[in-house]
Amino acid sequence: MKLKSRSKLRYENSWLRHRSSSSVDADFGKKFFEGVMKGLRLSLVFAVAGWSVAPGLAWGQTGGGFNLATATKGRCANRVAIALTGKGPTAEVTSAPDPQATADTLLASADFIEHFSRFYNARANIGPGANAAEDATYYLTKHILTNKLKWKDLFIGAFDLVTAGMGAAQTVTVQANPNGLGYFRNRAWMDRYAGNEQAGIKLNTAFRMMNNVLGLELVATTNAPGADVSATGRQAGS
Repeated sequence: MKLKSRSKLRYENSWLRHRSSSSVDADFGKKFFEGVMKGLRLSLVFAVAGWSVAPGLAWGQTGGGFNLATATKGRCANRVAIALTGKGPTAEVTSAPDPQATADTLLASADFIEHFSRFYNARANIGPGANAAEDATYYLTKHILTNKLKWKDLFIGAFDLVTAGMGAAQTVTVQANPNGLGYFRNRAWMDRYAGNEQAGIKLNTAFRMMNNVLGLELVATTNAPGADVSATGRQAGS
């Protein structure tokens, strides 16, 4: 009689155990797959329902059932409010027949003024200010929008920004100044963008002013277009 090796016996026993449990594994796999698919379907339903602003908006409020028109209006209310104020829609926006028609009301709100002032402050500076005084653009933008002044007054208006206190307790107030030039003559702003050019040639300050007013962007380069930047070209240029 030919004896089987231990490794072969172990393999056959393992295979037999697998065969005996294959029906159980198949049932488990089928139930697991069905559970996953059910979960995906439920996720899709809730994602569609999530278009609404609050429970009850996407589902018909008179008898149940998904209401596409209501969901679309809810999604529109969300987008208008978040885009203009950075916050979710108020009851006034969600109840409006056309949420887009509330845009003028949102533009006049304190939430929009705060949201846009923060946005422009981030856009006009290279990074967050070390203190309140260095965020002069934020305070003057907020003053311009609150008092419904012309946008150009942000750059050429006769204003001065006066600071008081230190550290986290520092405050900034906008005051009239006949010699003002928007926020460009604010001391903290001038110090921040003074640059290190010699003989008072303030290239950094001039660039920052043109960037803020016109959106000018400069790309650093060490050579004229078409210049030979190889070792031979650099040696010839020296």
